[in-house]
Amino acid sequence: MKAPRALTIVTAVAALLSACTPTPDANGDDSRGDETGDGDGDGDGDGDGDGDGDGDGDGDGDGEDCLEDEECESPNAPYCIDFQCQGCDGGPAEYCSSNNEDTPACSEAGTCVQCTADAAQACEGTTPTCDEEQNICVACSAHSDCEDSACNYETGACFSSDAVYYVDNGNCPGGAGTSDDPYCTIGEAVMQIGAGEQGVVVVQGGGAPYGEAVVLNNKTVALLGVDTPLIEPDNTNALVSSNGSLSFLAGLVLQTGGNSGHGIDVIAATTYADDCAVKSAKSGGIRADGSSVLVMRGGEVSGNEGIGVAGGDGEVVLDRVVVHDNDGGGLSGSDLTITNCAVGLNGSSNAAVFGLNLAGSGTADIRYSTFVDNGMASEFTCALGATLEVRNSVLARDGGVVG
Repeated sequence: MKAPRALTIVTAVAALLSACTPTPDANGDDSRGDETGDGDGDGDGDGDGDGDGDGDGDGDGDGEDCLEDEECESPNAPYCIDFQCQGCDGGPAEYCSSNNEDTPACSEAGTCVQCTADAAQACEGTTPTCDEEQNICVACSAHSDCEDSACNYETGACFSSDAVYYVDNGNCPGGAGTSDDPYCTIGEAVMQIGAGEQGVVVVQGGGAPYGEAVVLNNKTVALLGVDTPLIEPDNTNALVSSNGSLSFLAGLVLQTGGNSGHGIDVIAATTYADDCAVKSAKSGGIRADGSSVLVMRGGEVSGNEGIGVAGGDGEVVLDRVVVHDNDGGGLSGSDLTITNCAVGLNGSSNAAVFGLNLAGSGTADIRYSTFVDNGMASEFTCALGATLEVRNSVLARDGGVVG
């Protein structure tokens, strides 16, 4: 008897499906025709389906991402470490320093840089401090940038920590000039710095005034106050910087007793004064004459019997300084740059100088400053030929704003 036609067709289809459906092989998968049994059907055993046999998809057959840094294009993984593109933090701690001494630190971004907050060993010489935002070594700009030392603003380098001397007049007759056994007088410390040499003198305040004049002659000195020490000699200048000296003053109060003397006298020298007070000096607050340069940032010049700041032919730069109640007037000179300053209540009925006196052919640039109630006449007096530029500033007298 012949089988029904319908049954014959069903049997044939079943046989065809059985022939097309793989059965598990010795590997326990269904990858018949895939000799390696990884299930991707390409026969190379790496499971990536590309048939190149290396498993990393680049077709070189090595199973590696890279052989050299140039092959790593991602900014987050720019280095070839252990044949893989990754950041410097993927390598050993000394990875950056061992590859390039100019960029020895590993940044949070995974790139080798000059420095970080925790690794600034490459920062030295005239770039001793680390700009943590840009991860580059830069010049110092504040004394706090130089641990156990001070900043030379002109070179950008830190003073050597081997030439730092300490003074405390509460430790008289004085010791060896160390922090534990300081000198008694400022003069003793300054004497340790020879002509043409550099050094730092740290002066402790909080006690009796230092009744001595400080003389800096042909040397580079940072004179740093702790607890605002008062330097107050009688009948002489409190501090003299002369003969090419370069001085950096910070945190000091300078005034004079007796009948004469300036708080600071700069003669053919350059002086930077940060957050200092020059007050009650008998001959005037600050004098910077001849080829001198005075840069004062922060602090005040007040209560002096002469002019607050007399620039003469020198260059005077004031930033964030308050100049007030000086009997001889506020400011005078021929090369003045005044920024963010307040100048007020200077001069008297007998004063020839009031707010500012600009000498013949001189220049003054005044920005973001206030001049108020200086003397009995105008805020500014300018000689014929002088150039005065005032921007974003206020000039006022008791009757109201005048300019």
